[in-house]
Amino acid sequence: MHANCCRTIGAKVADLAAVVHDWKRFKSLSNSKTITDGVNRILADNTKSVIVYIGGGEYNEKITIPRNKPFVIFYGSPKNRPTLTFSGTAQKYGTVNSATVIVESDYFVATNLIIKVQLFANDIWEKGGSADNGIEGVGEQVSLVQLQADWFPGHTL
Repeated sequence: MHANCCRTIGAKVADLAAVVHDWKRFKSLSNSKTITDGVNRILADNTKSVIVYIGGGEYNEKITIPRNKPFVIFYGSPKNRPTLTFSGTAQKYGTVNSATVIVESDYFVATNLIIKVQLFANDIWEKGGSADNGIEGVGEQVSLVQLQADWFPGHTL
């Protein structure tokens, strides 16, 4: 037996079943083509942290972490930080829903990411709209570490 926790065959089988379960979950997440696909593969009402590894590059998508998926960690590549962007406006989606990342769940952590916020100045002034607000968090215990928000104009005045 490898540890004191596995003194019986039943305990060993339970331990190995948990390892196999975690491995299958990791493999399913690692084959995701988009961040949203990775989030969708997380089991609802999970009780353990799930790390979504995000490789370098630019991801143009609207990402929502639903309330029933707590303990999600977005871990961007430290050497080639990924950029998350979504060109939605508050006029089209509403203020909250125009965010690039919406966190409804509890215990969310994001690190090593760049969130590029697009400001469409002409749209804002001429049409009375507003811009994508980047990240919107409504869950408890939301932490952002090594996060860079890039604000850039989509049009000039």
